Amino acid sequence: RVSAQHSLATLDRELGILLDPKTAIMARKLRNQTLYACRLPGEILAMIFLFAQKGWQFERLSQIEQRLSIGWMGISHVCSAWRNVRIFFTSLTSTRELNPTRP
Repeated sequence: RVSAQHSLATLDRELGILLDPKTAIMARKLRNQTLYACRLPGEILAMIFLFAQKGWQFERLSQIEQRLSIGWMGISHVCSAWRNVRIFFTSLTSTRELNPTRP
């Protein structure tokens, strides 16, 4: 028979695992791997990103604060697989437009 102290200690260990930020990151990655969009081949994503890059440029958000939007690169924040595609395909990062239009 399991003692109350042993049960409580087991629950505390499990709770510690669930509250660990690394556990949440791993859970999100596993979840994202089930989504069709996150399972697209890198070559296909790179082509999509190239189209997005041409049509979704950086823009100035505030003239006073000199802040810029991240433009098309925001799509690389969807999941780590998409971020890795942006990093791996150098054609995506070597042609960045860093001269935003003024508002």
